[in-house]
Amino acid sequence: MPVASLRRRSGSATARSADGATVWNGALIVAGVFDTDLPYPVLIAPGINGSGPDHWQTSWERLLPGSVRTQPRSWTAPAREDWMRAFDVVSDALAGRPALVVAHSLGCPAAVLWAASRPGAAAGLFLVAPPDRAALNHNGVAEFAVAEGAHPGVPGVVAASADDPHCTTGAAQELATGWGPPLDRTRPARARQQRQRPR
Repeated sequence: MPVASLRRRSGSATARSADGATVWNGALIVAGVFDTDLPYPVLIAPGINGSGPDHWQTSWERLLPGSVRTQPRSWTAPAREDWMRAFDVVSDALAGRPALVVAHSLGCPAAVLWAASRPGAAAGLFLVAPPDRAALNHNGVAEFAVAEGAHPGVPGVVAASADDPHCTTGAAQELATGWGPPLDRTRPARARQQRQRPR
């Protein structure tokens, strides 16, 4: 199978490949898609309130021809089933092609739940700054905590920052471990992310 090339902007990196998806540690950039040689379309999954015009996900979407973004109706008061439907809508738009999911914040547990419940829909998961259970409870979205026990069954990586107020690196490691062997261990993102309240 073709392997996506993902690169860091600077510094060294190590790679891990599985079933055509490659993940790199450190500050992560999905660069293979910028070269348009990624064998999968990119599905962008923002967190609560979406990702604004200056958010890194929006920048990536502009740079990635053919990428699609989830658009749940319940942006400000997320409902799990609505968010699952939003994933299904964009997946249908891809005509059944498996997608590389690039998720942020609440989009992470949503992506894990969706991948676990729709075998073959996701080719891989790139999960940036997933919220821990305390953050989910604080923001009134505890129903997404069921993702902790989900097994998406696709390769992926969880990127976490040591200074994330919504999830410690230890909690992110527990999430990655709970999501099963196909997920790589937590990597420090260290990239400054635009935060929206609530997450």
